[in-house]
Amino acid sequence: MRDRTPEVRRFQVIFEGRRGSYSAYVPDLPGCAATGRTTRVVERRIAQAVSLHVSELLRSGEPLPRATPARRSDRCGAVRIDPPAVRFESERR
Repeated sequence: MRDRTPEVRRFQVIFEGRRGSYSAYVPDLPGCAATGRTTRVVERRIAQAVSLHVSELLRSGEPLPRATPARRSDRCGAVRIDPPAVRFESERR
């Protein structure tokens, strides 16, 4: 079920890769992904990608998907959506 109300959401981010080649994607936002040479770059880029994705959904009148609860692991993080702000929250160890 989708909700049209912009509110605080925390979308799970899955990280993959190894030294020099990293990527991240958001399972609840199909097509929302980022790549980079460092995890720090990928964290910044995935936050930007989520911001653009969510902004476009809201602009076009589409509902935001509900965020699936994040699982804690070394491969996961979260992006917090508090319209209009978007920020990465690391949960990685």
